[in-house]
Amino acid sequence: MVDKSADKSVFRFKRFELANEKSAMKIGTDGVLLGAWADVSNARTAWDVGCGTGLITLMLAQRTDNMDIIGIEIDSDAAEESSANVRASEWSRRVRVVYDDVLKCYNELPVPDLIVSNPPFFKNALKAHGLARNSARHDDTLSYADLIRVASESLSSDGCLCMVSPVDRREDIEWACCLHKLNIQHVTEVVTAPGKAAKRLLWQVGREDRLPVHDVLCIRDSMGRFTEEYRALTGDFYLDF
Repeated sequence: MVDKSADKSVFRFKRFELANEKSAMKIGTDGVLLGAWADVSNARTAWDVGCGTGLITLMLAQRTDNMDIIGIEIDSDAAEESSANVRASEWSRRVRVVYDDVLKCYNELPVPDLIVSNPPFFKNALKAHGLARNSARHDDTLSYADLIRVASESLSSDGCLCMVSPVDRREDIEWACCLHKLNIQHVTEVVTAPGKAAKRLLWQVGREDRLPVHDVLCIRDSMGRFTEEYRALTGDFYLDF
């Protein structure tokens, strides 16, 4: 679905390319799903927390005409790589990358209407070798509770936080939302094929108290083909759709 050039570290989408050599967290389905699923309808300013290569940052830019987007990245190599990816894109004038810890800098940034994040989500698990890889995959540096707290203290009155999580972090997220007075507005269960248990959840939480939407997105059908709903969601980005 994503075309790799002769340089195996470069990924091509329909309207942008991404170098993915320095960032510890590699491009994958989670990020593409979140970047395509997040609600951009009322957002004027957005943050992509833990932007990595800049994948979601540039997806948001492609989906909007005038939204200002700030990618925030704590790892210096990833921040350098995402900055280069942004500069090479057609949206460089309204997208920038900040090399910083969001827990330290969020009060200094413009008020967001939308925060997106594909955060480190492994907890109490065997850690991969390498400090950067650990930070990208484990929640030592940015837990869901931290992210939700930042959102509760930063979002505009009608703003929302959109993020992806494993299913087994549902209770942690629900508790953090309750603690920080954010309402769960939309949850999509992502399943790989019919009859399979969901492994990922897409979340939208925000200040507005509204009837929450719960739905299911299936990536492949019983024949192993990508479903029409998945194609419709990601078709503006993947080269083969």
